[in-house]
Amino acid sequence: MKNTMFFLFFGAVFSLYAEEISNSWCRVVVTPEQGIHAQKFIWPDGTDSGHFGFARVYNTKAVDTLKKLTGRVEKTKDSEIGFHICGKEDILSDLEITGSYKLAAEYPELTIKYAFENIGKKVQLFGFTIQNFAGTQTVSNTWYFPHARGVLVVKDPFDSGEQWIYQPASNWCGLISAQGKGLALIVNPYPLAFYMWLSKKTIPSLEWRYKKQYLQPGQFFTAEYTVIPFTGLKRISGAGDSVVGELRQNEALLFSSRPQTLYYEFIDPNGVVLQRGKAVFAKAGTVISIVLKGQGNALRILNSTRLLAILTSEYVPPKEPSVPEYVSMDLWYGYPRWKFKVNGCDAWIACPFRAAPGKPWSWSMEYPNDFTERCAALELLEAGYHHGHIQVGNTFGSPDAQKSFRMFYDLCQKLGLAQKTVLIGLSRGGFYSYRFASENPEKVAVIYADAPVCDFKSWPGGFGKGARSAKDWERLKNCYGFQSDVEAKAYPGNPIDTLERLAKEKVALIHVIGMADNVVPPAENTDIVESRYRKLGGTIKVIRRPDVGHHPHGLDDSSEVVRFILEHNGR
Repeated sequence: MKNTMFFLFFGAVFSLYAEEISNSWCRVVVTPEQGIHAQKFIWPDGTDSGHFGFARVYNTKAVDTLKKLTGRVEKTKDSEIGFHICGKEDILSDLEITGSYKLAAEYPELTIKYAFENIGKKVQLFGFTIQNFAGTQTVSNTWYFPHARGVLVVKDPFDSGEQWIYQPASNWCGLISAQGKGLALIVNPYPLAFYMWLSKKTIPSLEWRYKKQYLQPGQFFTAEYTVIPFTGLKRISGAGDSVVGELRQNEALLFSSRPQTLYYEFIDPNGVVLQRGKAVFAKAGTVISIVLKGQGNALRILNSTRLLAILTSEYVPPKEPSVPEYVSMDLWYGYPRWKFKVNGCDAWIACPFRAAPGKPWSWSMEYPNDFTERCAALELLEAGYHHGHIQVGNTFGSPDAQKSFRMFYDLCQKLGLAQKTVLIGLSRGGFYSYRFASENPEKVAVIYADAPVCDFKSWPGGFGKGARSAKDWERLKNCYGFQSDVEAKAYPGNPIDTLERLAKEKVALIHVIGMADNVVPPAENTDIVESRYRKLGGTIKVIRRPDVGHHPHGLDDSSEVVRFILEHNGR
């Protein structure tokens, strides 16, 4: 590792005003452009291991405002470069970002710090993401993430798509190229999620997202991460401050970026310590082998004061279901997901790490991958719920769609899930929810409807104040077999007309609506449902958001929705 080199660019291209810091291990060059941070790691043999550190900022509408930032850098010390970034437009005019790149003097560690300050006069909601493009383009790479069921491994080549690791088991991620060159990234504070955008054409993104922050005027959100380049390991089993490790059968390899003494505990699946010892690193950037004895499955690494890292085995997926509809397994936001084919439709069920008693489950009726972090599904998975979806397309809860819904429900029963489900419906998905529930009220405990269509005369029909969608209206009539607008308008099965059976079965309803929604106006949809359901003696809660339109769905903090669901499911 001696004389390992990497470069850090502050921006997508060089400017004329670069600053540079270096030590015996590496050299770092920093250049400002549009407030983007980028690190480019180049090893002594010229190998490029990607770009790191693009700071992304987004607001409540999840609009990326990366290009609306402008920045400057200056060398503050021999081993440190400071930066300052301001926004140009919208909420970013009230945001100031300061920080530094600090290179350790005698060992291979680069620490990057950020301080995001609200310099405006009112409370602002900000989201912060750090984006990297990590890997060597000329050879294959393998990426590693801490997962509740072990270390998740993503290998190259891969299919294009996305990979979420929601609620990661630890605060590190990393990669190793086929050449044996590795990078470990230690992230603080603990990220909400790691994320990869995969492409066959480019190095994939390696990102992490922090939980959105409400900042008072003058308040800061601070974050940092440390990059540790290393060699000598074939895989990453865990990482922490100054240490990266690989767990093998009967052996562990530890890389230390600093001279230090570390202690270890080899433990079995029940947490019983099988072996203790210490590893003394006389020099920075060296690897020590530890012989392990016993049937352990994890290695705790400590210094004299605290736990640094836990090395674990690779991710082990749950047992595949023995049903003919089963197709394959992958991950959804880091949760194991079973994929099925049901009545010709793609369907899936995401599994919690530990199922709650009775195996409760939620069901996204439409748009399962939109506004996911705002609409309760992830919190329910964390609470032990399974979460499912069947893709019936733009069929408006029609009789054909109902058949597929029933078959998916029957599959969930074969898999042992609870008799009653929680339906989650966004927009037209709310219509799907009520259509299924009105025909199967004994199978539903709660409906969470977000800006829901409750009368198709309002949308897509547009016969009142709702926005008309001529294309969707014709599609709806075709799905239901209506021969005319008159026949469609006389249909008695809209959610506003089918509430009595839900009330008798004590189905609890919760709606989240925007009071400025002119696509699905509350007065023609939720307000009617609320009034009629209360008169029927039913339980309904409506969360009204002033000055919000049809989007964004969900809430910045969905805990109120989650509490309602947990309270009313399984009564």
